[in-house]
Amino acid sequence: MLLPQPIVCPREIYDMMVECWNRSDCERPTFKDIHMFLLRKNMGYNPKDEKLNQSSSVLVAVTKYRS
Repeated sequence: MLLPQPIVCPREIYDMMVECWNRSDCERPTFKDIHMFLLRKNMGYNPKDEKLNQSSSVLVAVTKYRS
């Protein structure tokens, strides 16, 4: 049984909390993982943006190759 997501808690933070509560310690995130996650959240990191940037980079590379 898990605690419910607090109303003012972003989904990504709650998901990380749930991972930390995993019964199996080898399935919990490491402190390094948590630290990197929080640094990215603090810098406004959004995984969706990264996918868009990767797609744009590939498009630019293909366009340059064809020129």
